[in-house]
Amino acid sequence: MTKIIDNFNEKLYYALCNEFLDKDEIAIASAYFNIKGYGSLRAGLADKPLLFLLGREPTESIKWEEEVLRELEENEDDLKYFRLLQDVIAYFSDTKRQIRIAKGPFFHGKAYIGSSPSLREVKNGVGVVGSSNFTYGGLVSNRELNMLNTDREAIIDLSNWFLEQWNKSEDFKENFISFLKNYVTTRSPYEVIAKAL
Repeated sequence: MTKIIDNFNEKLYYALCNEFLDKDEIAIASAYFNIKGYGSLRAGLADKPLLFLLGREPTESIKWEEEVLRELEENEDDLKYFRLLQDVIAYFSDTKRQIRIAKGPFFHGKAYIGSSPSLREVKNGVGVVGSSNFTYGGLVSNRELNMLNTDREAIIDLSNWFLEQWNKSEDFKENFISFLKNYVTTRSPYEVIAKAL
């Protein structure tokens, strides 16, 4: 089966959550990430193993951080958002989740793969390639163009492409978690004053 998903006739998060339900392993490649993007896909990710490959922008700055900072500023007084942020940290801290960042030239690929029993041995699966990043906009609200495919040969090709990119990347889990934890760590009055000075 092949179909177009553009967040107009069907939302990508909805399609992925449904397709991921019976898959054993998930892989995502995305240049951007935000907390609400995770929130929209949380039901589909469940407690499954995940390989998350962050892309790198053309400059040395890592733009996914800017996306998270912007979202944090917009939701700084929202308790529900703060709980979701804590959930993101707990989810990605689990040993079943691996995070890497692309090395080398500009990497802007976006792919969502669910496979069983694994990416290395695909018996059945789903793959989505298109314009949607792992953000709320990309999965829910932006007008995007994505192609969903469940053909086994296509999923094998996509899994092989992902694993090739994965093997060229570097571990980024500690940096990723540390960056997010910075916004849920309680500071003493002394630390706040020292920081202000």
